[in-house]
Amino acid sequence: MSYGDFNFANAEGAETRTKKLNLFKRALELAGVATFATQVQVDAGVSAVTEMSPKTFNDSAQLASINTKITAIEQLPLAHLGMIAVPPVTQVTTTTYTKVTVMDVVQVQRGAITPSAITDSITIGITGIYELSPSINVASPSSSELVFTLFVDGVQSGEEVYLQGQGATKPTFVGGTHFVQLTAGQVIDMRMKSATSATASFYSCGLAIKKI
Repeated sequence: MSYGDFNFANAEGAETRTKKLNLFKRALELAGVATFATQVQVDAGVSAVTEMSPKTFNDSAQLASINTKITAIEQLPLAHLGMIAVPPVTQVTTTTYTKVTVMDVVQVQRGAITPSAITDSITIGITGIYELSPSINVASPSSSELVFTLFVDGVQSGEEVYLQGQGATKPTFVGGTHFVQLTAGQVIDMRMKSATSATASFYSCGLAIKKI
């Protein structure tokens, strides 16, 4: 049944027809038909639907408004990768960059970004500019110097951050934010290394990614 074909039997009373019309309009609203043209003629207490057709969105102002709303949705926080257990959680470093594996997915919104605890990485779903905010609170032996950075598609992308160990029970915190252009399908992970093998005790560790 098309909207233009919608009508009521003339034999029905005016009050019944009005109720049906209101119910039909409400059903359309609930179904997502936000706006449509209607014209109701009232003659001697008898109501009849003479026009009910979908509204065509061909107005530039309407389209601009829709695009603005879509953009606002895309700007919402998309994903976050965080700790999997009550700290401290330990990981042994090597002399070459290896993935930080102490994190797990704790929050996912919108689905435009896909974090994975299996691959210890985040896959980008929408091309655009992103805000990357890594944060680390880690303890290591005083003889060790830990180096952290971000990788994109297996290639070092972020700046290196150096943390001098203060002792196995004395964590040091570092965090920051930077912006980068990313393409849908690219994969991001956090990695670390040290000059000599050392045990890093993470008191907190996270990687927040937000499309802007």
